[in-house]
Amino acid sequence: MHLVASRDSLNHYDTVMCVGPHQKSELERAEQLRDLPRKNLVEVGYDLLDRQIDAYGKRAASDQGRPVVLLAPSWQEDCILDICADEVIRPLMGRGFRVIVRPHPEYTKRYRARWERLQQRYEGCSEEEIYFEQDFSSNDSIYDAAVLITDWSSVACEFSFATLKPSVFVDTPMKTCNPQWEELGIMPTDITLRNEIGKSVALDELDRIGDVVAAMVEDPGS
Repeated sequence: MHLVASRDSLNHYDTVMCVGPHQKSELERAEQLRDLPRKNLVEVGYDLLDRQIDAYGKRAASDQGRPVVLLAPSWQEDCILDICADEVIRPLMGRGFRVIVRPHPEYTKRYRARWERLQQRYEGCSEEEIYFEQDFSSNDSIYDAAVLITDWSSVACEFSFATLKPSVFVDTPMKTCNPQWEELGIMPTDITLRNEIGKSVALDELDRIGDVVAAMVEDPGS
């Protein structure tokens, strides 16, 4: 909450429904540090994730033929699709994967020309090798994927916690709305989870992303 929300955005709420203990700790620390009125912090959990876990558990296995690698970045400036889409996609090609590119709906709305140019660069490729998703009304591609690749999108939590499969995080510039996030002395879960539910790959090491994904497909616990 202290990384992707602005510093003072929650100051004047009386009650906050917390999806996890990290949010409770962050809010309590902000109250102490900045002498803010104490809020009623209700531990409610995350209903969306509960429903996704349930849906994935009830879903029949889908035979995709090739292992599916889902590329699902965030939509802010300097996301994967803006600064390193080809450097992420090309090392995955020709390795027996089916790469599905699933942009954030906000990205296609705001940056339609960029999205179309990306598709044009791969228009000679079979949809069995790379597919650009246009319909975001279904979570099928998330459930079908063997590995997710993202940058700073929270889709990684939904994917890895619902399916118990690993995520790859590309270290694009960090998404933050609060430049003073470090004042709380609490490391955000956006950072700590990256190497707990998957692996981070630096921008100058993207040539090895195909090997990282292949190892995860072979052994999801690797």
